[in-house]
Amino acid sequence: MYDDGADSANDIADFSCLGPCADGRMKPDLVAPGTHISGGVIQANLPGPNGTADSCFNLTTLQVCGGDIFGNDFPFYPDGQELYTASSGTSHAAPAVAGAAALVRQYFINHGLPPASPAMTKAYLMNSARY
Repeated sequence: MYDDGADSANDIADFSCLGPCADGRMKPDLVAPGTHISGGVIQANLPGPNGTADSCFNLTTLQVCGGDIFGNDFPFYPDGQELYTASSGTSHAAPAVAGAAALVRQYFINHGLPPASPAMTKAYLMNSARY
């Protein structure tokens, strides 16, 4: 899968919601990186020194773009190993935002305050982001 729809921090991928909503509200409220994200590849029971992808790592059903981003057909990045690849999707962006929300919650607790409400957490995240 070749994905050049979000090749800088100022782009939003074409498979993301770009808003506005039918009722005029601007969406999305908050975005996070979701394209070309490096991640681990599930490993076989006895992987080699450079990794061995498990047989269930099926490139035809996953949105893996590791090799295609760099102009070759090799699905792993960097070349010469089977430990990491790059892929795209909300499966990468959502955990990044969830992690940021957890950090906001912990910040309140560390400062002797009650945990931030969901509305306060969203406000903190939105007001610390840039347009």
